[in-house]
Amino acid sequence: MQLDQNSKVLEVGCAAGLLALLVAPNVGKYVGVDLAETPLGVARRLDLPNAEFRQAAGENLQFGDREFDAAFCYDVFSNFPKFQTGELIIREMLRVVRPGGRVLIGSVPDRSKLEQSQQIAAQLAAGFGAQLAARPPLETMAKQRKPNSLAKVASYLGFAKDAPAAQIRPEIVSYDFLKGDFIDLGKRLRVETQIVDIHPRNPYLGTRFNVIFVAK
Repeated sequence: MQLDQNSKVLEVGCAAGLLALLVAPNVGKYVGVDLAETPLGVARRLDLPNAEFRQAAGENLQFGDREFDAAFCYDVFSNFPKFQTGELIIREMLRVVRPGGRVLIGSVPDRSKLEQSQQIAAQLAAGFGAQLAARPPLETMAKQRKPNSLAKVASYLGFAKDAPAAQIRPEIVSYDFLKGDFIDLGKRLRVETQIVDIHPRNPYLGTRFNVIFVAK
């Protein structure tokens, strides 16, 4: 995306503002939206003078038509279990971007490269594991079940044992997509669509891709 100090840019799924630190100083106005208020609080503490952070849903952006010069959504689609969820967000991003402006959907996991992606993830996890070797492993988290009123009475009378601990095993879930899904969407919306590589220094190079839509 070609941006300058006169550009007004929107990020959908800005989280705690990591990319805002890179983008905001190079544009005239940066606006970031996210569903979760907690990371937005962190982002606001960055004190970026030309940045604004709002709680909002990407599929229902509270902005006027053609209000931004460009918009991007980076490393977010891996959270969507189905393409239709992302499609609603893409449609909204295209609505709020001026004609000729770019909408970037970044770092999308490629379904056709799933096995290779899993291998990379395992290698990265092994590297992090070596750094944390001195710390005890996080296998499970124990959550004590709260007894109900009847259980409390039974406990007082000596008929019940302590509530058993529920074992919760933490895990990361990531969803993947086909490039053709985005190409087909571009055709249906009648907008120019490009599939491009992610940054060459990204460890997932070759297993993830960026999509650029040109608003009309």
